[in-house]
This record gives sequence, structure tokens and C-alpha cells, in this order.
Amino acid sequence: MQGLLLTALVVLAALAAAISPAGAADTSCKSTGTLDVLPLHAPIGVNHEVKFALRPDFQLERLVPHSLSFHVGTPAGPRDLPGGDDTLGATFTAPARGAYSVTAHWQLRSCDDPSVTGDEHAGPVTFRVYPERRPYARFRTSIVPGRVAHTKAPIFSVDYVCPPDTLAKAEPIQLTLWYTVGRSKRPTRSSAQARELYPKGCATASAIPPKSRSFPWGELQGARIGVLPGRTVRVLGEVKSGSKLIGAVRLRFEPRGDGETIVRDRGSCRGGCAKRIYKY
Repeated sequence: MQGLLLTALVVLAALAAAISPAGAADTSCKSTGTLDVLPLHAPIGVNHEVKFALRPDFQLERLVPHSLSFHVGTPAGPRDLPGGDDTLGATFTAPARGAYSVTAHWQLRSCDDPSVTGDEHAGPVTFRVYPERRPYARFRTSIVPGRVAHTKAPIFSVDYVCPPDTLAKAEPIQLTLWYTVGRSKRPTRSSAQARELYPKGCATASAIPPKSRSFPWGELQGARIGVLPGRTVRVLGEVKSGSKLIGAVRLRFEPRGDGETIVRDRGSCRGGCAKRIYKY
């Protein structure tokens, strides 16, 4: 009896092995994919580039040429973008802030019969687009304001800090430093000046390095000034992004004891004088 049972099990196993290849082919013939919105972990700004990319689980030779497309839902209405057969992606510029969604569509040839095609999709994936942001002004000194530098000329510079480049506003940034020598006059926008210009703003790492200029009282290099001990120089610094003033401050270099210090100066600033000054 046990022999007959063993024989029956062997026959059933052989039958299962005979029919399993078709089932195995079905499970290994994947048709899915994952849709990514790039950049993955950064805020996206209006007028900035968004990339859509399909990561396939299927064999690329099964993709029907020119069948990949991306359907994008935007606050300004839907848009359809063709996807590249080689890149499996598309590039899109966000037209407005708000909520977005994207779905990828493509066609695949059947694993069993290449003449048969089927529709596939991935998504929708949602993301948000935010208003572009300007940089913020940063004013820096080599000493804490009010303290004294005894052996070196203290330095003050006009600077700025960019937001993430995925939402930074692409407009020129201008750093300007007006100055007067002596205590009698505070600087105005008609005073002597030093300037740095970044034509593409936060899209560029640096401007053309400004040349240094030396004076009996100290040195200028772009929007950076150093004053020798024993001299008084009054300074107005401003940062503009495009046509908008984003920060200003007034400072005064003056002798103190056997050294030189930096203190806040009298006078107003357009939009108010900056409350914080950073140390190098």
C-alpha cells in the first residue's frame, strides 16, 4: 500500500514539473516600474526644473518605442510629456506654485507573443511646488562688535546666503559698501563705494574676484573693508537681489586704546538696519 502511495506522489510531482515553466514565466515576466520625481528630497520652486524618471522592473527590449509618456496635473491645467526611450524620463518646468501629480504610461510587448502589447502605468505621484526664494543678507566682521583688535586690522564684509538651489530665485545679486573716512560725515549713496555683482545670483558660486585697493587708512576688496588701527571709517553696507533691497547695516571703525574696534553707527537704513552681525 505504501508503495502505491509513493508511486502516486512521484507521478503528481512529475506532472507539476511539466506544467510549472509556464507559471514561472508569468511570474518572472514583470511589467511594473517605479516613478520618481527629482529632486527627491529637496523643495521645488516655481520656474525650476523637475525631472520625471521611470525605474523599470521589465526588460527594456519589451518597451514599445515612443510609447512612454508622463501625464502631469498642474494648478494651470494638465500637460502630457513624451518620455525618452533611452532615458525613460522627461523634464518639466513648474509654471505655478501648488499641488502637482504625475503618472507614467507605457506599452509593453507580451513575453509569450511579441505581437501582442499591453498598457501599463505607474503613479500617480504627488509633489508640491513652492514660491521662489531670495537669499538673505549676511554681514560679517572679523571681531565681535565692541571688542578690540590690537595687532590686526579688523574686517567687515557684505555677504549673502542662498536658499536651496532648487527654489532659489535666479536674479542678479549686488553687494555694495559705501564709506567715509573720519567721524564727521556718515556715508550716503553718493559716497565713495565698493561693489560686487553676481549676474546670475544664486546660480553662480562666485563673481569675478574683485581687485584689492590700498589706502593710508586700510584696504578694500569688493564689498569687504579692513581698517588700520588708529583710523575712523564709517560704513553703509547693502545687499540687493534683483531690484529688491534685502538687507542693510551701518557700522563704524574707530580707535580704542592701542587698537581698533567696530561698533554700530548712527543713522537709518532703508527697510531697517540688520539686527544681527556674524563673526567670521
